[in-house]
Amino acid sequence: MSGAARGTLYHWLFEHFDFTCDLRAQLSSFMQQELISTEERKRIRIADFEYFVQTPLGKKVKQAQEEGTYHREMPFILGVPAKEMIENDKKLSEKDENEYVSVQGVIDAWIDGEDYITLIDFKTDKKPEDMTDEEFKELLKKRYLVQLSYYKRALMQMTKRPVKEACIYAVSLGQTIFC
Repeated sequence: MSGAARGTLYHWLFEHFDFTCDLRAQLSSFMQQELISTEERKRIRIADFEYFVQTPLGKKVKQAQEEGTYHREMPFILGVPAKEMIENDKKLSEKDENEYVSVQGVIDAWIDGEDYITLIDFKTDKKPEDMTDEEFKELLKKRYLVQLSYYKRALMQMTKRPVKEACIYAVSLGQTIFC
């Protein structure tokens, strides 16, 4: 199974798990319902998800699920000015400067807090062996900064509420990275 396929599988699990219940029992149920194949099951480290539930972010997600304020897999289309999409040193014609580019995506998860929203993006990128955890966290922040900024903007437009926290949960580290 490729890294991308494993990432897709993990995202599916993050989408479908009820973190307030027994994860192993749910995984067995997914297999019985043939939602996950035997081959896919071999690629799942259930400990990754059990660990997540014990993290501060996982506890927050669990509480939000209990309260009905946890949302997942929200598609969006966002109009972004073309001048934001290009590098600073490139020139746009006057006509193009006023154009918009459609950006579409799917927000992994968000928590509708009392006063603000917490945006969550699950990442399954594998940490290179020659990189420290801190270096890898910085790499993920840089790699996904633009993506998270679009997610944040889309959430604010759709909910009319501020996004106070935007974070990446790095599965390979078992850590939350605030951006």
